[in-house]
Amino acid sequence: MILKKILKGYAAIGASVLRLALLLLVCLAAACIIVFPLWKLADANPGAYTAVCAILCSLLVIMLTASRIRQSYLRDPRRFILSIVRKTVILTGIAVSALLVLQYQRLAAAGILVLTFIGYGYLAFGVQNDTRTKH
Repeated sequence: MILKKILKGYAAIGASVLRLALLLLVCLAAACIIVFPLWKLADANPGAYTAVCAILCSLLVIMLTASRIRQSYLRDPRRFILSIVRKTVILTGIAVSALLVLQYQRLAAAGILVLTFIGYGYLAFGVQNDTRTKH
């Protein structure tokens, strides 16, 4: 009985060591498959390496962003659309104000900025955010 428990304990330790070794092997294989060709490309053609890495990073960011956007839309479409409209109002107002300042039309830029914050205030606090029906 005690010998059986001791053997089980050593078997669990052995299995953990084996899993660690397998994980290290997978990491080494991944490094050889992914990192070595990228290193050779960076050494042979830095411009192509920069383009490949920029494209891969951009694709990763786009995938993650699209996934979050989709989840948000599926959770509550009305709230999602209001959120997009609020962000669009703020970004558009600030961009137009910046362009007007660069064209030396500061008074118009200030007016657009004030209108932007009034519009945002209405969208954020004046429009109902909840989708529950009122009885």
